[in-house]
Amino acid sequence: MDNLIDDKNRDIYGVITIGTDWIFVKVDRANKIITKDKKIVRVPEELDKLLGIFSFIIDEEEILEELK
Repeated sequence: MDNLIDDKNRDIYGVITIGTDWIFVKVDRANKIITKDKKIVRVPEELDKLLGIFSFIIDEEEILEELK
């Protein structure tokens, strides 16, 4: 995945899930650091939180595109 994105300063977000439990990770490519969120998001109980995380990631990407 790292080789598919040209901008080496751009972070990569990922998720580990078994369907009901979701854990998010962030790869800081510039500093070569992987951070795993300690909080497990449970679906359907925390669906609003899950959608909020996805919204944050999409919003961040749109802001970076506008800055180009």
